[in-house]
Amino acid sequence: MNPATLPNILIVAVLGAVATMVVLIMVTLREKKPALEGVNAISHIFFDKHALGQTKFSAKYTLSGLLLNFGAMLGWAAVAEASFVLLKLPPREFMTSAMVAVVVSVLAYVVDFYVVPKRLTPGFELVISKRSLLIIYVGLAVAFFIGAMLRS
Repeated sequence: MNPATLPNILIVAVLGAVATMVVLIMVTLREKKPALEGVNAISHIFFDKHALGQTKFSAKYTLSGLLLNFGAMLGWAAVAEASFVLLKLPPREFMTSAMVAVVVSVLAYVVDFYVVPKRLTPGFELVISKRSLLIIYVGLAVAFFIGAMLRS
């Protein structure tokens, strides 16, 4: 295993987690909903329907939503890194980085909404519009692209 693999995964995961949460809060506010409602909805994975409609910061819903999102980003960052390593793709190359970022983000969307059981979906799709959902996955692709361009 390449010694840079783990740091690459961590950097991309942090970028992905921050980007998705910032974009989620922005689109939630744009839709005139409480800022943390979408973040809290992610915790439906742990707390089922009780997480839905939670609008205030709480350790139970907000922190678990952030933790779940970060866990998902670690997984998708590992997929992105594996793409570079296994396919022997060149690091920091614009088109290659863009391709990996888009493919992994599309894969994340497909898995999130067509593969996993409803209980394991992100949850924020229950709060925001489909258009805003698309914006989140575009934000994810941008974060993954930046992470790919920073690869060692």
